[in-house]
Amino acid sequence: MEGENQPLLSSGSTSSSDEYWNNNATPSTNMRVGKKTVNFGNQQRMSFPGELVESQGSDVRRRIEEEETLVNLSMKHVVQRNKRAEHATTDLQTFVHLVKANLGSGLLALPYAMSTVGYIVGPVLLTILGVMSIHSITLLIHSCQVLCKRYDVNSLDYGEVAEASFWQFTIRKRIGSHLITEFTVGKVAKLVVNIFLVLTQLGFCCVYFVFMSENLEQVFDASGLSLDKRIWIGILLPLVILFSWIKNLDTLVPFALVANLCIFFGLGAILYYIFYLFVEKTAKVFDSGEVVAVSVGGTVLPVFFGNALYSYEGIGMMLPLENKMRKPKHFVRVLYAAMGLVTLLYVSVGVLGYLAFGEDIEDSITLNLPKDKRAHSVVFHIVKLYFCFAIFVTYALVFYVPMDFIEPPLFKALKIDKRKWSKQIFQLSFRTVLVVITAGLAVAIPKLDLFIALIGAFASSALAIIFPPILQIMVFYNIPEPRWQKILWISKSLFICGVGILGFFTGTYTSIQNIIDYFEG
Repeated sequence: MEGENQPLLSSGSTSSSDEYWNNNATPSTNMRVGKKTVNFGNQQRMSFPGELVESQGSDVRRRIEEEETLVNLSMKHVVQRNKRAEHATTDLQTFVHLVKANLGSGLLALPYAMSTVGYIVGPVLLTILGVMSIHSITLLIHSCQVLCKRYDVNSLDYGEVAEASFWQFTIRKRIGSHLITEFTVGKVAKLVVNIFLVLTQLGFCCVYFVFMSENLEQVFDASGLSLDKRIWIGILLPLVILFSWIKNLDTLVPFALVANLCIFFGLGAILYYIFYLFVEKTAKVFDSGEVVAVSVGGTVLPVFFGNALYSYEGIGMMLPLENKMRKPKHFVRVLYAAMGLVTLLYVSVGVLGYLAFGEDIEDSITLNLPKDKRAHSVVFHIVKLYFCFAIFVTYALVFYVPMDFIEPPLFKALKIDKRKWSKQIFQLSFRTVLVVITAGLAVAIPKLDLFIALIGAFASSALAIIFPPILQIMVFYNIPEPRWQKILWISKSLFICGVGILGFFTGTYTSIQNIIDYFEG
């Protein structure tokens, strides 16, 4: 039904906020800008409140422009709605996508993260951070749904939600009736969010290079071919560059399907192995005190904070998945189910992996799998190769996201015509340079734990915990409701944001200090 294809609030009944925005959602005639619309990505959308109509031009011309704007918006809204209906995903498909988006190198590094705080404190902190992350994602989704309803648009991405949330804060300087300068906070908010998204995705790419090189080094060492991990990064670089040139994600679909099978098979083999070791060593572990809870003081917590938040790698996929759902109002409950399963898997792999290998745990649990030439070890060498292939394909998928943000405004600023061959050469060269940069950073810092802690503390904390509560406050603050309710949810949002900011600064500082110590050591 048509109503099912619209982004709605998760509540089925009409709340006071619904009534408020039903009466106030459409800007009045003196709040539109005629043909001047806000550019959301590649789509033209209705201007936000705060863009006052200039006093120039006749009233008749202004009304005609307003009618043209509304007609164009209505037509685009119908196109968006039909597009959603044609390519909509079911609840089950969205559930699978959510689980897959959060199963990657971060999961394999959680046993090492557990070793920094111990098997008692670790699961508790990981669960708390997981609940906070899931709740923050819910705040982001609700904010997006309210903004879509408020401005009568079909979908918004993360940056557009930030832009819409802050759009009312526009600073103008006039001399008489002439507008001299204009500064819009919404555009700055969108830029900040997009910068963090780009840094997060490119940071993931650096981690993927290190992950693949470490596992390939170990696999081929067992066969007698000993190459340094930096050499393996150089061997992988041309192949990664070729895959980065792919401009259509549909081309990667067959590779992605195989990669998914590799990940699930590999995870199954790892869970079986660590559970077997856990059962075998349980008595020894608790009798001998081989594994004990490490102190949570000093620099341990910031490192764990970054590692734990990095594992929630799918934050950039949340809004795109919600936008593609056949029934977007079901997204929150699907999110709870999927992320609940993911968090349970995180805690299980983290704790069992730590207890199975103790203080000998490596940066990635794949590096703790059997390394010799015995028959059962060959199976685990294959598992490592499976993960290398899956991460290789994931690199191309993750690399596509920052390119989608960077290339359009870059081509526009440089006035590069998309139809000319020069644009193709520049695009391929630009992508090659970025891939080389990520490979260069991986060569410079070939330590998986250092990269994961830094990216998790700096970028993932901002996107997963800091930004969503701020956007919620901006979107819902003016909605009428009892004073005590407003104070309660604002206090909760500020608390979550404060935890994120604390982890952001302490985790980033500690990670950078550890990197400096690595170079000095």
